[in-house]
Amino acid sequence: MARMGQNARRSLSRLSVRLTRKSQAETATAVRSENSSNGPRVRMGVASVPGRKRRMAARASEGLIVGNEDRVDVDRELGLTAVIDGHGGSLCADFLARHALERLREALSSRGLLEAIRRQSRSPIFTEGQLEEDSSADDDDDCEHDVDQLFSHENDEGDEEQNVRHASDAGLDESLQGVHDSLKETFAALEEEFREIWERTGETSGACALLSVVFGNMCVVAHCGDCRAVYRPASQRSHRLLRRSPTLTIQATDDHRTSSPAEYDRITDAGGVISNGRIDNLSPTRTFGDWDIKMRVGEGIVVAEPQVVVIPITSPVLIVLGTDGIWDSMPNKRVLDTAIRELNLNEGNYNKAAKALAKTATQGTNDDASCVLLHIEP
Repeated sequence: MARMGQNARRSLSRLSVRLTRKSQAETATAVRSENSSNGPRVRMGVASVPGRKRRMAARASEGLIVGNEDRVDVDRELGLTAVIDGHGGSLCADFLARHALERLREALSSRGLLEAIRRQSRSPIFTEGQLEEDSSADDDDDCEHDVDQLFSHENDEGDEEQNVRHASDAGLDESLQGVHDSLKETFAALEEEFREIWERTGETSGACALLSVVFGNMCVVAHCGDCRAVYRPASQRSHRLLRRSPTLTIQATDDHRTSSPAEYDRITDAGGVISNGRIDNLSPTRTFGDWDIKMRVGEGIVVAEPQVVVIPITSPVLIVLGTDGIWDSMPNKRVLDTAIRELNLNEGNYNKAAKALAKTATQGTNDDASCVLLHIEP
């Protein structure tokens, strides 16, 4: 491998630091983890781009920058990610960006899992060049296990739903159960900590969030709100995506919005009221923060209880983790198609592909758009 240039070294050193408000505007980072035989190989691209309305306001104002409320954080050594979509201000999103992965590491460590995750990966290598290409394809269909509830997958072409099994049918081994419990504990701890901030300061901002852990031959995803994880099979040892099943696009997570029948039932069963598609003035039904609304509507209506899903990595997959600015602007299939196209145009440069995807999304919406691309090989 050619020696890294000065710019690449600087990018690598910045990767371990949270994407700040300034760097998030037009910054993307990529890593490639060469993992041991006991763990997967992970290639990652990260980007966050402010929405069109924010960019226009920034250009029109003198000395006033309307900030991006999205945040993204990654732990390149352990393969942990956090995608955060703030609303009503950026303080809650900033809090989660600073503490989410820290709390997750603590929860994993308390169960003896942090070292196991660390051992599965070697030193990550920053890459900007062309990756090895392979035109072979693998037609094996992956199933998916929802740790909390059975969920259905639909692709954008109306094809048959994918076979899915409840996690209890497959069984959770002790380590996977530990990852699941660590994610649940992390969400609960973060919600309680931000409640204490609200009690001291009256801060009313909120955020949706998605966390992921690459563990063994699985990617475990937890989220609350309308951040989403969608994936597609990829070809071995390459950014080239499976071409013989172009419509195989699988949504791993369920959006927690008032438009969701499951969330509608949960809220109304708890005594909540949905008016004009909102709870009070809130569209997502599961969030961090928003304590003014949570106090008004009552306990158990708007919650930070995450959905946890497991994506088995039995064959290579490309996963897009994104805020609603990505998904509201394009259907799932087009998002994956765009990511694939940009990976091919940029010869496997994952940071450029992530940035191009986020910028494409902001052309059709005023919302901020942030994403993480994960190409995982078993």
